[in-house]
Amino acid sequence: MKVKPGANRKEEEQMTQVKSIEQNQEQTINRPQVTTLRALAVCLAISVAAAATSKAMNLKSGDIVMADSSSAVLRVDPKTGAATVISSGGNLVRPFGVVVEADSNILVADSGALAIIRIDSQTGSNRVVSSGGVLGTPYGITLDHQGNILVANAQAVVRVDPQSGAQTVVSANGMFRAPVGVAVAGDGGIFVADMTGTIVRVDPASGTQTNISAGTYLVNPVGITIDDDGSLLVADEGSHALVRLDAASGAQQVVSVGNDLVTPVSVVIGAQHDVLVGDPDAFSLNGAVIQIDPASDTQTNVYMGSGELVNPRGIALVPTVRGRIDQLCPCQGPSSGTMWKNHGKYVGAVSKVARQFVKSGSITKDEQRTIIHEALLSQCGR
Repeated sequence: MKVKPGANRKEEEQMTQVKSIEQNQEQTINRPQVTTLRALAVCLAISVAAAATSKAMNLKSGDIVMADSSSAVLRVDPKTGAATVISSGGNLVRPFGVVVEADSNILVADSGALAIIRIDSQTGSNRVVSSGGVLGTPYGITLDHQGNILVANAQAVVRVDPQSGAQTVVSANGMFRAPVGVAVAGDGGIFVADMTGTIVRVDPASGTQTNISAGTYLVNPVGITIDDDGSLLVADEGSHALVRLDAASGAQQVVSVGNDLVTPVSVVIGAQHDVLVGDPDAFSLNGAVIQIDPASDTQTNVYMGSGELVNPRGIALVPTVRGRIDQLCPCQGPSSGTMWKNHGKYVGAVSKVARQFVKSGSITKDEQRTIIHEALLSQCGR
């Protein structure tokens, strides 16, 4: 790889490292001690699965995935609003929350089946990942930075192993009355929307709860997500509004209220840094996915229900390739409770995943080099 004239010595060294990693990836991966290898295997094993499906993947980055409580999960084209059923029936009874995994398969919190269900995004087949135990009635669902499933079940926040389905209560009782929405911040903190009008922060390690904000525009908060600036965006069906909260002070600001919003229950950041809201009662109970420009408060209908599919609940966005790499190799460490041994191990893992995406045709060689270069410049594993 050529270095542009005038690049400083440090950048030259970093670009040389990129070339070295591309040529010697297998050696880089095979040097860690046994304990690090076991942790690293989590990242690399998932990356192989992602590459295996990405070449023939039906879902594209930026696609909207929507759970309809009539027992279906749909793909919605964010540009045309055209909807296609990905999966229906089978184990799906009343899907509520939805999240897309790094390999583009879909996890559903089904409040009717009382289960977490995984959908193969290519075939549409669905199977139960976890049910019973302390799972209760799952509503909100998200992934932490290690790929574990987090569920809000109206009583507690439960962590679920995505492979074994093993369940662990993260936090229960205390300030919780009806926790139904859940999101994870950049630092790993868990934010929960409680339908009684409260937003609670949960420490992922201790389960300690902190009241972030309550009352005023928070009447019946259901959906919650984290914006790029770290603020919280809440879909509140009681105030018919999209509300922004300062994650530290709890200060509230109405982003959009009324008009097409009737009972907003889900929210996600769109591919263009817009906001997408799921509302089952919009447009005379037809249900809709509504796009909101947070700067101008402009509301645009992206999808409106029809026929039997008129109950949109949870919505999610198919992540970009970089987003999937962040999911597969999180900066915090390759697995829960395990940090990267050093910076080189993190860069080696990212390089391995990027190479798999090149093989699958998801990214170009130039994009691979850029991804590795950014990993080299990061603080992960330092």
